[in-house]
Amino acid sequence: MSPPPAKRQRTDVPTKHSEFWFSDGSVVLQAVNTQFRVHWSLLARHSLVFCDMQGLPQPSDEPSVDGCPVVQLQDDPTDVEFLLSTLYDPAFLSQKTLPLAAVGALIRLGRKYGFRVFLKSAVARITSHYPAVLEEYDIVKNSGGTRRPSSNAQGLKSICSLL
Repeated sequence: MSPPPAKRQRTDVPTKHSEFWFSDGSVVLQAVNTQFRVHWSLLARHSLVFCDMQGLPQPSDEPSVDGCPVVQLQDDPTDVEFLLSTLYDPAFLSQKTLPLAAVGALIRLGRKYGFRVFLKSAVARITSHYPAVLEEYDIVKNSGGTRRPSSNAQGLKSICSLL
């Protein structure tokens, strides 16, 4: 007779994010099974979508955590973490280099939720290394990636016009 199978840990129980769980937060963002307790006012200040969402009345039967409404996000928790790092840490965007995953997260969530400043910053980072104009790309390539193109306005303008 074989032993009973080992019990699996439940993975559907949400966990509080260790860094982005503020005791005075007013909303809980939940991405998959990770919860972030943050401030509506900060989200609304930077995001058109969260600004509009903040004003919506909440039904009485909606889930809440510690009296805060829970907003279910269909996003990767790591992306949300990068976004919140940008919101809560002024030095985050001023870093000379950011992981490509962070830039991608700011583009995805910036577009989706209307974080226009973060979206433009992420697009500018990409276009400074990979300009849309061949002559500017040659400048970057020939300088070993250490020199930015003299004018990337046209390449950035074409990408930003899509936003």
